[in-house]
Amino acid sequence: MYCWKPIKVLNADALRNALERMDGHFIQGVGDGVVEAEIKPDEEALQQAKQFLQHADSAINSHIQRVANLIDGYQSPYGVELLSTVHWVIKNEGAQTPEQAFYLIQQWNERKKQLMTQQHVNAAWVQLAQQNWI
Repeated sequence: MYCWKPIKVLNADALRNALERMDGHFIQGVGDGVVEAEIKPDEEALQQAKQFLQHADSAINSHIQRVANLIDGYQSPYGVELLSTVHWVIKNEGAQTPEQAFYLIQQWNERKKQLMTQQHVNAAWVQLAQQNWI
């Protein structure tokens, strides 16, 4: 069984590098970054993870369930990016309202400015609040 070591992701380039290192070992389908990836877990790695979790401390499974509850309905790459971005501006940039979060996100870059609407930010804010992440 593989020993998982935490990977601290600082930016999109670091994430891509981490995914590329795992591609073919734990996951498949990372691709070349030009077309949208369809990442799937490697079947053997998935079985090993399931086996590990059957014998893991209940706190680990509790944390996994908490994340699963948070991303329910937000499982797409955009959904996870939206949740994590809204969470970031709340925790690290001091957003006190969905409107403030939207304003701060709009300052990040042109991509987020075009992609993330006030309605999306509002929905993510509600999800984060309902799941006790904020």
